Amino acid sequence: IAIKGLNNLKTDNRVSLDIIISAKCFGQERRDIDLLIFYIDNRATADLLKTKDGRRLNSFCLSIEVKDHSPERVEFRGSKVWVEYNDGWSEATDQCAGQKVSVFRYIKANSKLNKAPFVNNLIWLVNYPEYEIPEVQNNIIGSTATWERIIEKIALLNTNLNYDIGRQDNRLIEESKKVFTKTMRRTKLDRRRFEALQKKRKDQTGTYSDKYGEQLLIIKGHGGTGKTVKLIQLAIDAYEERGLRAIIITFNKALVADITRLLAIKNIK
Repeated sequence: IAIKGLNNLKTDNRVSLDIIISAKCFGQERRDIDLLIFYIDNRATADLLKTKDGRRLNSFCLSIEVKDHSPERVEFRGSKVWVEYNDGWSEATDQCAGQKVSVFRYIKANSKLNKAPFVNNLIWLVNYPEYEIPEVQNNIIGSTATWERIIEKIALLNTNLNYDIGRQDNRLIEESKKVFTKTMRRTKLDRRRFEALQKKRKDQTGTYSDKYGEQLLIIKGHGGTGKTVKLIQLAIDAYEERGLRAIIITFNKALVADITRLLAIKNIK
């Protein structure tokens, strides 16, 4: 659909469209996202796509709830759509709205910018003819939807007519995309650094290890001083030297990724 609507998508590296299938938003009420799309256009303003109301399209983040129900198992109630499962009817519109919230919160919690872009959300009825969808304003597209149709739906969701869509959000979209696409791989250098830190702090952790089960231990320090590394080393020592099991709990979701990376470097599962 996008290639038909964007002739230069394959040839112009200033325009990017990334589609993530079955994205996961762990820790959110709606964890599974059928399709997650990030669009970025870094061309000059005059070359940007325009909506029917004259706004330029710079970038967007779009979550899509895909429904493959046959037409007789789809029902429209006002601007909302319901689909029938074996155990009854379910409102797809609310489910789609919940996914939008999940994507926003997940990006905000895991992006290094600590914020998320506006998340557009559509329902795609892949077996329902586009021309039979009610003309009332909604966020639904059908089986024959075009790129232009998708853009007009995004324009409908972005209600501030005084601003272009995604204006000044290109970097935010890029960083948000990395939350779902960035690849992490352990290197020998990472492991050597970690083991060097372990060796340096080994003597310091002895005092803490002796006090397991006897008192509350508090490790204090400014950011980057090694509190997390020391905590992991204490857990390792507790297991290797005393056969104890450890659980690490944090309220900071961003720190979870850092701890997971350090455990991967140490080859601990």
